Amino acid sequence: MGRGLEGRLKDNQQGIWRPAALGLSLVLAITSATYLGCKKAPPGSGSRTPSRGLTKLRSEEATLAVLSKNLPFWKPWDLQINKDTGAKVAYEYILKEKPPFYRGEMPLRYTSVQRPELPMIAERDPVKLMYDFGDFKTCFVYDDSANLKGIVAVDKTNTVVAEANVERDPSTYERTMYEFHYSNGIIVFKCKSKVDDMGNKTEEGSKMGLKRREYFFLVPEMFQ
Repeated sequence: MGRGLEGRLKDNQQGIWRPAALGLSLVLAITSATYLGCKKAPPGSGSRTPSRGLTKLRSEEATLAVLSKNLPFWKPWDLQINKDTGAKVAYEYILKEKPPFYRGEMPLRYTSVQRPELPMIAERDPVKLMYDFGDFKTCFVYDDSANLKGIVAVDKTNTVVAEANVERDPSTYERTMYEFHYSNGIIVFKCKSKVDDMGNKTEEGSKMGLKRREYFFLVPEMFQ
């Protein structure tokens, strides 16, 4: 395993393959809410001219609220973890090298729910179905060739908090994520980001809104 990564079967340190009884049929929900805009000034405070930065943010929030009507675009039946009916295993991973967009404590510990490794295709890593980071999970969407094409982040109540559409350039194999982050059913942030072969998010651009939290700092490797 590369990038300072250590892994073991969760609750099974002998490394014996076994199906994980995880109950992982996720039901995704996104809370519908009315766009609230900015709070009114308290009585007697008088009118104030908003700063240029605040005016820009308000404008972006209004635009994002309109975009929210057509989202989320990934549905529960799109997630590979909901589509797979076979055995699943859960591995606990310890990542010693900090991903560029990760802001938490190190080493990074997370659980990967994935397909069991098959001896006849041992040169490829098993397909990752979900990463569990403790207070949120990222679930993956694949095409028929096991290429990552989407990601959905859910909180502890399985409510969608962010999702991404992943595109791969067929000539360079460079992967681009189009991210949408939610709060109370409204998009609060969107951006276009890049992912390297090892699954690390490396850059972010075309940003709109205010990001509350990073969810896509680590995604499955290019070739698995």
